[in-house]
Formats: sequence, structure tokens, C-alpha cells
Amino acid sequence: MRHFFTVLFTFVSSAIWLSLAPAQAALLYAYYDSSNDIVSFDSENPNTILSSKQIGLTGEFEYLIGLDFRPATGQLYSFVNNGGVNMRMFTVDPFTGKLTQVGTSSLAIPAGSNFGLSFAPTSDRLRLVTNLASNTRYNPETGALSGTDTALSYVAGDPAGSASPTITHIAYTSLSTGAAGALVTTLYGIDTARNTLVRIGGVDGSTSPNGGEVTTIGALGVVGSALGGFAIAPRTNKAYAAMNTGVPAVATLYEINLSNGLATFRGVIGSGSARIGGLAIKDTSSCYDLDGDGNILALTDGLMLLRALLGMTGTSVIANALPSATPPRSTWSAIRAHLNTTCGMSFAP
Repeated sequence: MRHFFTVLFTFVSSAIWLSLAPAQAALLYAYYDSSNDIVSFDSENPNTILSSKQIGLTGEFEYLIGLDFRPATGQLYSFVNNGGVNMRMFTVDPFTGKLTQVGTSSLAIPAGSNFGLSFAPTSDRLRLVTNLASNTRYNPETGALSGTDTALSYVAGDPAGSASPTITHIAYTSLSTGAAGALVTTLYGIDTARNTLVRIGGVDGSTSPNGGEVTTIGALGVVGSALGGFAIAPRTNKAYAAMNTGVPAVATLYEINLSNGLATFRGVIGSGSARIGGLAIKDTSSCYDLDGDGNILALTDGLMLLRALLGMTGTSVIANALPSATPPRSTWSAIRAHLNTTCGMSFAP
């Protein structure tokens, strides 16, 4: 009983601290385009590289296509482009650089030469867009294509006019509760030909990104780059973009205002001389968010963690402890995988 209340006190104290503490630096991951090293740095001091690991690519002409953390499991995902012949989905171990293929599928590469990807936290699908307006979704469990959606195009009356979108970076916002009580998210992107922030689909997904509708939000105020990345921090919804700007190119981190598109300089990434590809933000507080809904609550996440620590399994862990809106992790199997994979625990089935 003493252990029970100790754990409860620890969890509640941590949850209160997380909810009241000022916003902290985001932990970002990216890769060097030339050396295939995966690197990490924080948003407040990007010139200091915190870690660097060689990625285990085996083919002479292989290279990564983007990075993103899967909200449902906390794993880092990417595609590997096999010299333009095909591509495959992989998980990436950011601590060792090891690549593990997801499924056995070799996938057709969507039309385009530059790519942006991001996980939809509502559907648990990995969306991939290209500079030629391709718009596709993939299953992170099987590595297979889930859907080929309507090509990207600007909505009627948009400031872009009849221009074709050149969107090479995308990112979804954190989950929030919409007007109808369901969990919702919004997809943003960067058009690197027009140097603008855009929205794909409607606010809170009121119009699905599957429909390909693109709306201009505003000018970045800086010159974007097709190689780079875009990510939105869990919980805070602060947006960051990694761009390789200038001649010669300097790898630079910007914070992006999602209301008007304005980019604010945050610093050079590392020495700035190595071109950056991809950008993903690690949710460093996700171990507490067992159900993955973006909230850390003692009577849901805390209750389930306590039950697991007491040796309960299966439906006994989640009974009457899930939020009313179905969260990304709504089964013991998914929660257990999250705790074991992301948090370094070892709960039994």
C-alpha cells in the first residue's frame, strides 16, 4: 500500500509540474544529407549537437526521405529511397542509427524529387507529399501503401492563384479536443517555391487532407529550401523548420508562427556546414501520456500506470480509465508497447 501511494504521489506531482512548468526546449532529430548521420539538438541551442550516430544504409545510392516520430509508439520512422528505383519504410533507432524495415514491401516512389512526411495522430498513418503535389498515406504496421489521395492544389481564391503547390515539408499539430468532443489535428506545410506556410485540409481536419486542398497562411519572410524539415512540438504546438539557406548553404533552425507563417531565426544547426534533411521532435514527456491523447491526467494515465505497476494486465488496466474520445492508444497491447518501447520498461502481455 505504501508503494501504491508513493507511485501515486510521484505521478501526480510530475503531472502537475509538467502542466505548470514553463515551455522547455524541444528535442529535435534530423540527419546530415552527406554523411547519413542522425543528429539531435535542442531548439534553444541548435549549434550544439547533442548526439550523432551513423545510419546503417547498405546500398551505394540509398538515402533517407524525411523523419517523424510515431505518436502511437514513440518510434522514429523514415523511408529509404533506393536510388530512385523504389522505397521502403524503416524505423530508426536514434541511439544507434540502426534501421529496421517495416514489413517486406518495396514501394513505388510518388512522382517528385523532394518529399515531406508526418504522422497523423488521429489515424496513425504516415502521410507523404512531394514537390509535384503527390499526396499518399502509408501503414506503419505493415509498411504498405494505405491510400493515394487527391493531388495537392490551392483552393479557389487563394493568393497563390493557379500555381501548383511545391510542398516539401509537412507537420501535424498535437491532438486537441474539437467542438464535437472528438480528437482533432491540423496539417500544415511549407511551399518552398513560394516561401510560404500553408494548411492542407481544414482547421482541425474539418476538411480532410485526403482531399488535397491547400490554403496559404502567410509568407515565411525567409528563403526556404527543398531539403530540410518541418516539425510541430507535442503539447506546445510550437513549430520549427530546418532550412539550408544561402550560398553556400547554411543549415539553420527557425521557429514558425502557425498563425501568420513568419519564421524567426533560432540558430545555426551544428557548424551549419552540413546540410540537414528531415526534422522530428521527440516527446520527452510521453512516458506519462499512456493513452497518447496529448494530456497527462492522474485519473486516466496515472490510474493505468498504477494498475500496470501492480501487475494487472489486459482490460483490467484500461477499465474506466480511458478518456471519452477514443485516444491513439486505447488497448493494453498498445499501451504496453509504448511503455516498453518508448519508456524502457518491461511489462508482460
